[in-house]
Amino acid sequence: MAIFDINSVIITGTLFVIFGVFLFFDLFKRNERYGYLAYIVALIPVNFLWFLQFDVLGVYLILFILWNLCLLRDLFGVSRKNDPKAINDILLYLVLGVIIQIIITAILPVSIVSMQTNTIPYGFFYFPDIYTVTFGIELWVNQTILFAFRIIASV
Repeated sequence: MAIFDINSVIITGTLFVIFGVFLFFDLFKRNERYGYLAYIVALIPVNFLWFLQFDVLGVYLILFILWNLCLLRDLFGVSRKNDPKAINDILLYLVLGVIIQIIITAILPVSIVSMQTNTIPYGFFYFPDIYTVTFGIELWVNQTILFAFRIIASV
């Protein structure tokens, strides 16, 4: 259960606004590539939600939605520019975001034990524990969130 008081709502909203600034950075017409940092900045509000005990599968659903927004933005941006170097930059920042998130899953749950809820350790890393040993779905999993996660992750 997420603990949302007024302070956490304000901080979460601010972090999503910061992500939005990086997402729409190209609208400022500054000819700088800071817009690609949106893949990494998306990790900040998502992991803050995880810290607030938001559903861990819902956290990853939000992360994949934010990354899909970045990919759609870059898909339309690259198709207009026809620049092969831009495609390499997009993939670089996406892979960098994935690597940083994997590193975060090794550090934060060890430091903050409450973040280990509904996760399973794979080596040093804590990922959502969705399936039982017999490949059934765990009881804590919200079926709607799981269905949405499967769709968003496959896009």
